[in-house]
Amino acid sequence: MFSTDTLGVSLWHSGMSPNQYEIIVLPAAVKKCYGCGNAFVSKFRKSPHNLIVKHLDWRISGKSPQGNLTYSADFCNTYYHPSRAHVQRKNPIFTGLVYISAELYSSLNKAECSVVDSFDLNVIRNI
Repeated sequence: MFSTDTLGVSLWHSGMSPNQYEIIVLPAAVKKCYGCGNAFVSKFRKSPHNLIVKHLDWRISGKSPQGNLTYSADFCNTYYHPSRAHVQRKNPIFTGLVYISAELYSSLNKAECSVVDSFDLNVIRNI
């Protein structure tokens, strides 16, 4: 699944993942945005701003002795601030397309719907 550069080094970015991006409620255990590396501040811990982007991806886990990036062995959840720019830091070909489950969407109040509508993302409701 990895591509290689001209030196034979494995390359990966989130755009190669077969998994879709989705809007979810920020889990309490999640501390940082995978895109920018900053903490999810208290604003994101309560409604209506507690909606973020989740993606199942291979995470960068470090560097090899040769200086090449190493990745997790399995897909892991990654979480992003709901911003196209944050996701594009890990996926340069990210189009802004994210999904929200019908169940979550129907549970949103008016303020939360307004926040979702303000995202610079193309939010699609899953049916």
